Amino acid sequence: MAQAAAGNVLRASLFAVPVALAFHDVIGSPVQVEGRSMQPAINPHLGPESQQGESLDVVWQDKRSISRHIYERGSIVVFRNPFDPKERVVKRLIGVDGDWVRPRGNKHNLMRVPEGYCWVEGDNHGVSGDSNHFGPIPLALIEAKVTHVLWPPGRMRSLGQDLPEIHRGLNPSQA
Repeated sequence: MAQAAAGNVLRASLFAVPVALAFHDVIGSPVQVEGRSMQPAINPHLGPESQQGESLDVVWQDKRSISRHIYERGSIVVFRNPFDPKERVVKRLIGVDGDWVRPRGNKHNLMRVPEGYCWVEGDNHGVSGDSNHFGPIPLALIEAKVTHVLWPPGRMRSLGQDLPEIHRGLNPSQA
């Protein structure tokens, strides 16, 4: 009897594990976001002296839209750090290839985002390492679009694509 139960568990696991992995890799998954660079959209409660273990926002990363190469200005995206591929970073997509952007601290000069690249910035400029520091990043580094805050329950909501006022993305007709 115990052998039959163990066999059932094994068969169920052999089905469930590949399905769960495929869901994670193709559809999406929850991910915990550290840091203050995306405040106020993500982790608005964190202060400069945040403690280890303090509650962090958990967001949904949607991989379907990125697999279809849909890059929308204003979306919050997850991408691989261009200098440390093991690290994933969450920032807002400000400009895509062909767009004109105004790098922070450079009021008068515009920069055109090269073909196959994008410009990303954190909403909280004071603490964000982003394209203003490392330049445009290849679109191929983008892995997912952040669509919802899942945790904590009181902050559960959809994250839109509206560009906050602080971002200076310009469309090609404004150049």
